[in-house]
Amino acid sequence: MPVDKGSPRVQEGNGTAGGFKQLPTFWKCQLIGWSLFVPYAFLMRIAFWKDYKLAVLLTLCLEPLAFILSSALRWIYLRIGLKRSEIRKIIIVLTLGSFAAATVEFGISEWLHRSFSNHNRGGAPVRFAFFWMVFASWSLGYLWLKSEIAARRERRRHEELSAAAQRAELSVLRLQLNPHFLFSSLNNIAEDISDDPIAAIDMTRQLGKYLRYTLEHQDGVVVTLSDEIDAV
Repeated sequence: MPVDKGSPRVQEGNGTAGGFKQLPTFWKCQLIGWSLFVPYAFLMRIAFWKDYKLAVLLTLCLEPLAFILSSALRWIYLRIGLKRSEIRKIIIVLTLGSFAAATVEFGISEWLHRSFSNHNRGGAPVRFAFFWMVFASWSLGYLWLKSEIAARRERRRHEELSAAAQRAELSVLRLQLNPHFLFSSLNNIAEDISDDPIAAIDMTRQLGKYLRYTLEHQDGVVVTLSDEIDAV
């Protein structure tokens, strides 16, 4: 039964992929961004400390913590309600938030060093500055992404409003043109009834077809050229 055993795995994989696609944009970027940062941080720690086990320990502890802290920063930024026009407020909040997150990250890093390593912990200001830079860069990226998404939504909303206005304008034009067209056509048919009743009957049938065509396409904005030529 190899096929039966394999099929649940395929379904499980599809479910996982589908679950990721259904995540909001922020969480997709959050997962992808920190996942890409993990190998960079790991290699940097190996190069700096020359200790594989310590690099593994720090990476397993600090990057998940950074994920949690950055998520907390996002919650704070949303609660404060930062706007693009408030530049001074953005700078202050971003600086303080990044500093607080870097302090927590640096404190946990120092505790791990004291507990599991005998290496000299020199260069603490440099390490703290690195954590601060990481969270400041994350904050800038988050604010930029949030602003870009808001701008795209606004453009999409503007396009939808423009399309709705065009549809309303077309509907008004149809309401204005159809009665005039119908009035003129009926007058022509009335004049031909006595002189050429066969032509009048044919015109009546053609008018009925045209009115049916307008009813079928009254809610459409775009029609094919062949249909429009036939109607004309």
